[in-house]
Amino acid sequence: MTRVLCLDTSVWIPYLVPEVYQPQSRKLVAEALSLSIRLVTPAFAWTEVGSVLRKKTRMGVITTEEALGFFEDFCELPIDYIEQEVIRTRTWKIADKYGMMPPFLLALRVRLRSFGRLMLHWLDNS
Repeated sequence: MTRVLCLDTSVWIPYLVPEVYQPQSRKLVAEALSLSIRLVTPAFAWTEVGSVLRKKTRMGVITTEEALGFFEDFCELPIDYIEQEVIRTRTWKIADKYGMMPPFLLALRVRLRSFGRLMLHWLDNS
C-alpha cells in the first residue's frame, strides 16, 4: 500500500521560510521524504505559496530575492498536485470528525496545533 501525505500552505510556508513552526514542518516533510511517502497538495497550492511569499516581501519579513529562492525551492519538491472529488469528500469528513470548518473544502489540512503538536491525516492510495 502506498502511503500519501497531503499538505497545504499552512505547512509549506513554515517549511520554506524561517518562522516559529519551521522545525516541525521540516521534520514532517523530511520524514515523509525519507520514508518514500507520496507528497500531495491541492492543485492551487503553488499560487497560495507564491501569494504568501509576496505578502511577506511587502511586509518586509523577507526580501524579494529570498521569496524567489523559497518559491524555486518549493517548485523543486517532489509534490503531486491533485484536484479530485475524493479529496473534497474526505476533507469534509475529517472536518466533521474533528469539529472543524476548513476554509477551503478543496484541500486536506495538516494543521500545526498549539505547542507544536501536529495533527496528521494519513491517507491510503485506494
